[in-house]
Amino acid sequence: MSSEQPIAMNVRIEVEGEAEELDRATRQLLAELREHNVESADLIREDNASPGTKAADPVTLGAIALVVLPTVLPKIVEFLQSWVQRGVGRSVKFKGKFAGQDIEFEGSPKDLKQLLTEIKSTE
Repeated sequence: MSSEQPIAMNVRIEVEGEAEELDRATRQLLAELREHNVESADLIREDNASPGTKAADPVTLGAIALVVLPTVLPKIVEFLQSWVQRGVGRSVKFKGKFAGQDIEFEGSPKDLKQLLTEIKSTE
């Protein structure tokens, strides 16, 4: 077991097309992420459904809650970049906390590794 603290973040995807396409792509990506070495990956649930609505699965479209170890994160970023390239009009953004600092990221695994190293060195 690693002594590293897991990084919890939200992964937000965007795809061209209707809401149904975004939902399908999000669920497909979630299934693929779960096949990788992640601590957890789940759809982000809406906290406040409108009163009177009967949504059986109130999720935030295009949003996945992801928990990974810092050493695994660059590989997950590589995977997500290849996922983006497999489709037209796709993008992925990350938002979370690392070493007590809020981070938002969109870029290459090399850029992410550099960002995490810089944050860790300021601890």
